[in-house]
Amino acid sequence: MVAPAVPEIVEEEIESAIESRNDALPTLRELGPPDLVHLVKQSIKSGNKQSGVYHHVTGIDASSSASLAAYVNTITYNPNDKSSKVISGLYWVSCYNAFSRLDMRVDVKIPGGVESYCIDERGDKRVASDTLWMETFLCGVLRAYAYADDGGGDSIKKIIGVRRFDPITSTEMEHRFLDAAERLFFQGL
Repeated sequence: MVAPAVPEIVEEEIESAIESRNDALPTLRELGPPDLVHLVKQSIKSGNKQSGVYHHVTGIDASSSASLAAYVNTITYNPNDKSSKVISGLYWVSCYNAFSRLDMRVDVKIPGGVESYCIDERGDKRVASDTLWMETFLCGVLRAYAYADDGGGDSIKKIIGVRRFDPITSTEMEHRFLDAAERLFFQGL
C-alpha cells in the first residue's frame, strides 16, 4: 500500500492549531474530528527560525502511545525535506475519546522521549490508562470510517489537510477492533 502524501498547513503562530483544538474540546460531539498532528520545524538555513505545521489524519492505530509515536516518527525523518528539520512533534489523538469525552495526546520529544496524557473538557490533564487507550482505539477506527470518502469527495472536503489510512489492514487488527467493541459494549459504553 502506498502511503498518502503528508499535507502541511503552516500556522501563523506556532501552536495556534493546538489552542483551537483545546478551545473546541467542550463542544465536540459524536466521534469528534480527525486526529491532529502538530509539528514544530526549524529551518536548517536560517538558524533558529521555527514554524508550526499540522495536518489531520484518520485510520492510524490509536491503541497506545507507542503506535502514535511511531506514526510521528515516520513523518519526522523526511529525506526529501532538505530545508528544515522537525524539532518536536505532538500527536493530538483527537481520536477524541467519545466515550470518556477527552483528547488523548502523545507528545513526542525530538530527540528521544514520549509523554502521553489526556485532556478533559475542562482542560485538566489526566493519566492515560489502558481502558482509555482501548476506547480511543475503537473511536479511531469508527472515526476513520465515518470520515471516509464516498468516492465523490463530498465528505472529506470539509476538512483541509487530511491524510487517510485504512484502519483495518489485517485480520489481527480486525480481531482487536471486534474485541474492543465487545468489551466496551458489555461495560455499557
